[in-house]
Amino acid sequence: GKAGSGITEMIIIPSSDNYTYCIDGDTHQQIWKAALTGPAVAPVKAALPSRRVYISSTSPKADSGGVIHVFDVDTGTLLWLRSATSADKTRTHGIHTVPAIDDMRNGMAFYAYGGRIIAYDSMTGHISGSVNGTEADPFRSSPVLSADAKNLFVHSANGGLWRYSLTDSPVTDGANNTVTMTLDWVCTYHPISIDDGTVGKTCYYTPTDMLEGIDRKSVV
Repeated sequence: GKAGSGITEMIIIPSSDNYTYCIDGDTHQQIWKAALTGPAVAPVKAALPSRRVYISSTSPKADSGGVIHVFDVDTGTLLWLRSATSADKTRTHGIHTVPAIDDMRNGMAFYAYGGRIIAYDSMTGHISGSVNGTEADPFRSSPVLSADAKNLFVHSANGGLWRYSLTDSPVTDGANNTVTMTLDWVCTYHPISIDDGTVGKTCYYTPTDMLEGIDRKSVV
């Protein structure tokens, strides 16, 4: 990332030694060093408009999905820290993905792990919204926002592509920004035999009532 104070480039390195290091890209000198609660298990995510760095580590807690650390990109100051508990209460040995950063919602950070998606307020770390998937098919990829920040996409362990629509909730004075995530569909690709003997793929989807056991439907 770019930095001020005469520094033209910063390299941020999460490490397995329970620290994160920020290095001057030109001089290779250390700018800052920040402690983690455990070894880093995911790449770093820098949100430059809000000057924040997101790093996740493992956690010794048995019901934890890991610990999220958010640092000031220029100083390495810890801004907030949250223990991310998975929806199914099983140990996931840390969050191995990076958040989707929503600049249209003041840098709101969307994390997907276990059977849950959680949105965190970038300024305070308070939960701005959450939604559960299914415990039998936990989320595995980093979430991705659409260009207009109206939809969120994430892959699950069984190969499903999940799309959630995002709706902002009214905010009263002094309250945190909040967002509602509504499941639109889940799409899974399956190999099929075609008349000429080749193997192609088709996409099956279900609307929100997939969790009620409704059969999947084929779409083009």
